[in-house]
This record gives sequence, structure tokens and C-alpha cells, in this order.
Amino acid sequence: LSQIRSKIINSEDFPEFVKESSKNAKMALNRDEIYVRRAEMKLNKINSDDELVNQYKANIRVVELADKAIYVNRKNWKAYYLKGLALINLEQYDDAVEELINSLALNRDNLDARLAIGKINRLNGDFNYAMSIYNSVLKIDENSFDALIGKALTYYDWQKYGQANMYFRKSFILNTVLKY
Repeated sequence: LSQIRSKIINSEDFPEFVKESSKNAKMALNRDEIYVRRAEMKLNKINSDDELVNQYKANIRVVELADKAIYVNRKNWKAYYLKGLALINLEQYDDAVEELINSLALNRDNLDARLAIGKINRLNGDFNYAMSIYNSVLKIDENSFDALIGKALTYYDWQKYGQANMYFRKSFILNTVLKY
């Protein structure tokens, strides 16, 4: 039905004030939060057992939903964050970093965005920068399991196995202590 509607009614034909009032109405109805919630649910449902085609489609859908949320409310930090995560999954690292930085600009307390930027740098082989990101997270939260694992994985990829082992142990001990 929506495809038929889009063929009959082209949104480009509407005057700008109609588009803006529609955007304002969606913002007033918290439509951006609905898009974000749907994107988050879609992202959480993706698992490694899915076929690659299904994973790809799901990540593309997350990007689409995040774009809709951003269109409605440019200050929705979570939409940028979720889009960044989906772009990481799609291996579009440069675009992902940009979206994660946009998220951080709106919410400096989002340590998960920093961790995702650290992961991107690790995957790109920029181990020094990845370490600086993980260290900045540990300065804020010295018990960040994800930052410790990030450092361990970075050292491992860097082929510094002794240091990797040390951080794997630290993260294991921290995880064990936090459970009790």
C-alpha cells in the first residue's frame, strides 16, 4: 500500500511549509522515539546465526529507521548511535564514525559510542588510537568491562599476546566480581 501511495503522491511535489509542518507534527507525537525504538529492536534481533543477506537487510533497515528519526528530530543522539552501530555491521566504518561523533556531540555521556569508535579503530588496525579511546572510557568508568575487553582484543590483534592475556584476565575477574 505504501508503494502505491508513493507512486501516486510524490513528497517532492509538496511545498516546503507542508513538509515542515508534517515534520513538526511527527516531532510533537514523538515519532522519532518510535523510529528509534523500532531500530533498536531490529538491531537487537540480529544475530550471527542469521544468513548474511538477512543481516545485511536488517542493518539497512536500522539505518533507514534511524534516518527517519534524525529527519524528525536532529537532536536525537540515540538515532545517530544506532545508525553508527548498523554501519559498523555493514563495514562502512568512516560513515559509522561520523554518526557516532554526532551522537557524542549531543550526549557526551554515551560511553557506548566511544567504545564503538574504539572498535572501529581496532578493526582498521589503528591500535594506538583504539587504546586511547578505551583508556578514556576507563578514566570515566574504571570498571568498564567493554573497555577492558576492547583493550584485550586490541592487544591481541596487535599481536601483543602477553598484554592481551592480562586484560582478558582483568575483564574475567571484573565480570566474576560484578556477578556477585
